[in-house]
Amino acid sequence: MSAKIEELGEWKKKISVQIPKEEVQKEFDKVLSDVKKKVDIQGFRKGKVPEKIVISRYGESIIMDAAEKLISQAYGKACADNKINPAGDPVFEDTKVNVKEIDDISFVALVEIDPEIKIENYKNLDVKAKEVVVEDSEIDAIIETIKNQRAELNETNEPIKKGDVVGLEYENIVIDGEKSAQFPAPQMIEVGNANLEELNRELLGQKIGDKKEISFVFPSNYPLPEYAGKNASASVKITQIRAKTLLPLDEEFFAQIGTTAKNEEELRAIVKDNVLHKKKNEAKEEAFEKAIEELTKKNEFFVPEARIKYYIENLRKNEEHYFNAKNPQPTFEEYYKNRKDEAEKAIRRFRILNYIVEQEKIKVNTEEVDAHIENIAKMYNYPFEQFKESLRRSGEIMNVREELKINKALNCLIGEAKWESAE
Repeated sequence: MSAKIEELGEWKKKISVQIPKEEVQKEFDKVLSDVKKKVDIQGFRKGKVPEKIVISRYGESIIMDAAEKLISQAYGKACADNKINPAGDPVFEDTKVNVKEIDDISFVALVEIDPEIKIENYKNLDVKAKEVVVEDSEIDAIIETIKNQRAELNETNEPIKKGDVVGLEYENIVIDGEKSAQFPAPQMIEVGNANLEELNRELLGQKIGDKKEISFVFPSNYPLPEYAGKNASASVKITQIRAKTLLPLDEEFFAQIGTTAKNEEELRAIVKDNVLHKKKNEAKEEAFEKAIEELTKKNEFFVPEARIKYYIENLRKNEEHYFNAKNPQPTFEEYYKNRKDEAEKAIRRFRILNYIVEQEKIKVNTEEVDAHIENIAKMYNYPFEQFKESLRRSGEIMNVREELKINKALNCLIGEAKWESAE
């Protein structure tokens, strides 16, 4: 195999490859051997069909199968030998394969590559995480939520009040001017926490058996996106009302929620620590984003189109499980239109941080990796050693290590760690 590399600009290369027919013959023989074992032709036992007959019937497809494998291998080898790191999939041109007989194969691959970058002035950013505090009202709200989640529900004939859990039936349903057999809302809601504000408002004071005509506008963030923004109306009948009885904050209650707290004071302290930790992380994330934004403005560089498309293709693949037949996934073109800016921003962030990690020779030790893995294992109640071994077998442990390096770089950027400590 021979390869010729031509520069087509700062971020594009032309790779011209020639594969001699001797290599094509070897690969053809391998594919032919596999086909002979599997082919089923009337009059012959499976695996015993004469080679000439197999070639006469399947020769062209065997050559094409061999060519596809050889082209893929040759392209990869040409990139590796010439230290080319493609930003995305190549565009193949002038591919020449003789399907009638064994002959040389040639092709041209056009590839975009990531440009060399240099990030300057990253050690003197005036970016810090803002100070955070936890108000008593925040703690009160969270404890109230916990109490509501564990409350007892009892049937009542009293008028509906906020916090009651109510059973509903929907009749005479009209959505966007058309009659509908079903109303896209739960038949059991907690008044005050329903996704439709009209239910939270209009049901107050109603009793079992009451019916009320209610007009709706589905909000833009409605859980069923196909209804977002649509107008609707329905006759809503109250079939059940269950009032909440809040349980006392005693040992039995604390055992139910799985806390180490023994009294309300200890529970408040735990809640405060959790909220403070969450707020500090959010403040750091905000500072990280600001730091990257400043570095992006000060250090402009080109992001190849192929890299953006590759990112979006992976993004779309990773989100497949969010969609189904009733809610189909947007096309690649739609993803590209709506999320190109997001992709480009993520790529710039990665390249900037990767440059800093390499420039500063940031490392992480085994103890740091183990501590991170142990924290994740605890979150999912999974044995540490088993979890670590599964990461090692899958190769994900290397991603953990790289993630920790990136986090060190980010903390240095906002002054949460010193550069010399990252050496």
